[in-house]
Amino acid sequence: MKNLSLLDWLTIIAIMLIIGLAVASPAQGQVQYPTTVKIGKLSVTVPSGASSRTEEQNTSRRRVVSNYYREDREQVNITVTVIQFKDTSTAQTRLTEFLTGFISAYATVDHMASIQDGSHKGMNLSTEIYHGRGGDRYTYVESRILADDSHLYAVTIETEVSSIKPLRVKELTEIFSSMKVN
Repeated sequence: MKNLSLLDWLTIIAIMLIIGLAVASPAQGQVQYPTTVKIGKLSVTVPSGASSRTEEQNTSRRRVVSNYYREDREQVNITVTVIQFKDTSTAQTRLTEFLTGFISAYATVDHMASIQDGSHKGMNLSTEIYHGRGGDRYTYVESRILADDSHLYAVTIETEVSSIKPLRVKELTEIFSSMKVN
């Protein structure tokens, strides 16, 4: 070993570093596959590493189940809400009631579109909430809402956007396209 040149030692160190990186990378950077969650008739895909909590409210008019998912790496909050109306005559205003709640929570609606998914009518809502005066950092909020005679199903996604963290439209589209009511 005394006869090794400086170049030989550097080559050995480089090879050991490459081997070390190849062995360590899979353990730290494992692919996080999405998880499908189901609440009543609604199923939707969320990031598998997301933390979650559930809230339930039961009144004489309706039963509300909300699941909240937080994925810290991408700074994404996903809220999945299912509302069961006990008196179907009060369900007629369900989309208007959700829209009113959206506006009271976020103060604005930048985009609104009506949608139809099979026998379910609904709407898509989105808005951007800017932070500071520069306008380079904001929270993007989008909701997809579907309703039938006695239920309202909603998925709302909030994500931080800045000049160094662009809006990840593909990931949002994948979550919303995974939303199914069975």
